[in-house]
Amino acid sequence: RDLCTLPLVGEFDGSAARMQASMKATKDQVFSLMYSLSDGSNQNLRATRRAWGLFTITIELLQVVRVITQPGYGWTDETQSTSHWFDLVAVVRDQVRQWVPFVCFYILAALLVIVAVFDSVFIIKMTRDGVLNGVWPLKILRFLVATILTTLFTTTLEWLLYPLDCRLDEVNMAYWLHGGSSACVPWEMPDAFLSVFTILVVLVLTVLAMVVSLFAFELNPITRGSRVVNTGRVELVWTSFKVALGLLPFLSPIITPIAVSIVLSLFAARAVWDHTLRLPFQSKSCNIFRGGVHAAALWLCLASVGVSAVGGSYTEKQGMQWALLGLVPIAFLAGAAGVLLRMRIVRRFINILRAEYDRSLMEMEASSDSETWPRKGAVHTPKVQKSLAQDTNLSSPSAISAVETHRMRTGYDKFFDTAWKDRRGVRTSAD
Repeated sequence: RDLCTLPLVGEFDGSAARMQASMKATKDQVFSLMYSLSDGSNQNLRATRRAWGLFTITIELLQVVRVITQPGYGWTDETQSTSHWFDLVAVVRDQVRQWVPFVCFYILAALLVIVAVFDSVFIIKMTRDGVLNGVWPLKILRFLVATILTTLFTTTLEWLLYPLDCRLDEVNMAYWLHGGSSACVPWEMPDAFLSVFTILVVLVLTVLAMVVSLFAFELNPITRGSRVVNTGRVELVWTSFKVALGLLPFLSPIITPIAVSIVLSLFAARAVWDHTLRLPFQSKSCNIFRGGVHAAALWLCLASVGVSAVGGSYTEKQGMQWALLGLVPIAFLAGAAGVLLRMRIVRRFINILRAEYDRSLMEMEASSDSETWPRKGAVHTPKVQKSLAQDTNLSSPSAISAVETHRMRTGYDKFFDTAWKDRRGVRTSAD
């Protein structure tokens, strides 16, 4: 029996090795793509970039407010129409809709996702070959990352779900497919083909957004600071919240608005907890502002649970919704204050650790003699001087560089190594 199982064990080991090699190759390709995206950013415009980042976060929050205050989460049409005017993206879209139908936004969103996929594959291939002709592929992908994958992700997902959403007051997709006033039947032939394509595009958009959020968030790119190891983790939770925000209303008629609001509240609570605990951004203002955004989103989710559970007349419900919506700025300030308090607590503990470290150094220097712990200005013996010279030579930059460059660095190593001198992963024609 053991002799019969030996070939099977060998085949299993071979397949496991091939799978591990394939996973490593995929990981290297993804890291090379993210490294190319985060490389070469202009560090001289930090104040401008920070201000622009806060503006894009505000645009993102207003989209979340508009989407969450919809009837699928228990809010009234009047509340949704009011929050609609606070969303700058929705206002611009309404102005454009005076000349183009809504189906054009679906086509535009699908085309942008397809372009992002092909552009990513092209950059990975050129990076793997070691040559990237021109900087336009990177510029196009960075633009798509900054728009459809981060700031405008909520609106892009809403546009892509147009063929599947029969709750809209717009002309449905069946009108453009069959003509006339056809009913919304996304899962009947031949509409099912378009529905399957839409699901695939939404899945690709979600995967791209999560990968970008985890590895190369634009406000604080990887390898640019000490806390960036936490940025991707927190932004991944926030992206998951936005995905759930766009998809859960489809389940509202089945599991009730209260249930979908509770599920969404769990995502928002996790985002608030992770952000407050990890403080992922290098910038103090970004940490405080993003904390307020997460807290405002959590408040709206909890308010959705309340408005879905409370009954009464339409006038009473509407008055309660106005009051809950008016408390959003208070929730924002409370979240920002919580992050600021957390930062002060961390700073206090760091000061305590620094004081203890300085005290231990002073005690060690006071209790050591000149041979075991050299003091400033002390006369050392030749043996001690030789030992100090050897330690100095071993810690010199040339010696460290010789040790670091002893083995070849992969794209994975350079991605996480902030001391790597050659910051650019590939050479472009601009070089």
